[in-house]
Amino acid sequence: MTHTLSSKPNKAHLKRLLQSNLVRNSGWLLTDKIARMLVGLVVSVLVARYLGPDAMGEWSFAISFVTFFSALAYLGFNSILPREFINDDSTEKIISTAMISRGLSSLVAVLASVLIMAAWKGWQSDYVIYVLILSSVFLFGAVDVFDYYFQSKLQSKYGVIARLSAYLLIALSKLYLIYIDAPLLWFILASLFEIGIAAAVLTWLFVKKTSFSLQFKMDRALLKNYSPDILSLSISGMLIMIYMRVDQLMVTEMIGETANGIYSTGVRMVEMLYFVPTIIVGSFLPSITYVRKHELYNYEAKLLQFYSIMTYAALGITLAVALSAHQVMDLLFGPEFLGSGLILFIYAFSFYSTFMGVATSQYLTVERLLKISLYRTFIGLLVNIILNLILIPRMGIAGAAIASLISYTVATFSLLLFPDSRNQWQLLLKAFNFKYIRSL
Repeated sequence: MTHTLSSKPNKAHLKRLLQSNLVRNSGWLLTDKIARMLVGLVVSVLVARYLGPDAMGEWSFAISFVTFFSALAYLGFNSILPREFINDDSTEKIISTAMISRGLSSLVAVLASVLIMAAWKGWQSDYVIYVLILSSVFLFGAVDVFDYYFQSKLQSKYGVIARLSAYLLIALSKLYLIYIDAPLLWFILASLFEIGIAAAVLTWLFVKKTSFSLQFKMDRALLKNYSPDILSLSISGMLIMIYMRVDQLMVTEMIGETANGIYSTGVRMVEMLYFVPTIIVGSFLPSITYVRKHELYNYEAKLLQFYSIMTYAALGITLAVALSAHQVMDLLFGPEFLGSGLILFIYAFSFYSTFMGVATSQYLTVERLLKISLYRTFIGLLVNIILNLILIPRMGIAGAAIASLISYTVATFSLLLFPDSRNQWQLLLKAFNFKYIRSL
């Protein structure tokens, strides 16, 4: 590491308190993600079997398209705010400025997504309605600022309560929709209702649990200070979403909606397991930020511990998924989704690069090296598109999965290309030593 070592501050009490809160915070995050995975698995299987590959392909296509605009709606605040709430005392100004900015950017994202889809498919297309509903989710995103505040204070339980209560309620409603033989449109509307309910509960909890007097005035100086990070994170986020979802659009356009229904079902099973890096990051980011600021002598050891936990979590999941992929998909989804097991099997080998991509992104965020995130995302996107164009016509949906696997790996480990992040390679290699999991 290139940082100058600092003298050890006398902050033992704060450190013990932080570690205790980290454990409780991790427990809430784990509860949320496991509950979502278990309930989501059951509901997803029943909904997929009910709708069939064609309708699932349409739904996945619309979701993938709307996802491209999420970075425009979020403005990178999901990465910026937890850091700023820890390092800055101007909490009310930060919240007000972020909420107004998020509200305006979300409105732009909704309009842009609908207009572009209408220009692509025509105003009479069902996709225009689907995109309007799905993109309207962004409008509730302004209250995510409350969740980021709770996360920074290691009080994730409030966000968990809001999200999980809404999720369980809508999960039950989807079972009812199956019972009454509802069309696809009603399932898409349920997604919007879920976010709306979660936003209402989160707002109520924030008002109840904090004493902030929010005036909803934008602090232009504060926004200007965030502008470089917002620009880098927004562009990087948009590129990430494109290269995470472009395969589904290309499969639909090149092979058809049924093929995408099968492909996206396999991908969705993979995405259910992304809760693991989310939990680890949610637990470690506050402590990494704290150590970077107050205990620089421990910074490298904390990063190494973080990377090691992510490494072994990824390897364990890879082994489990690769050994069971075909049997699980055949059992859950049946012959209509034949081929989704192969997609899950191929994607299993992307877990390591995906987990470490998430891990190193936290380092780049803490160190304000966000341009590197932008560059490596662009590299991954370019590789993904080129490989999809080559492999989909030759190998079908398996080619799309292989293209994603290769592009995720290239994007993550392109850190080697940049001098400011090249030193992370040594830590990534050391992380395979199990002893570093308990290094602190």
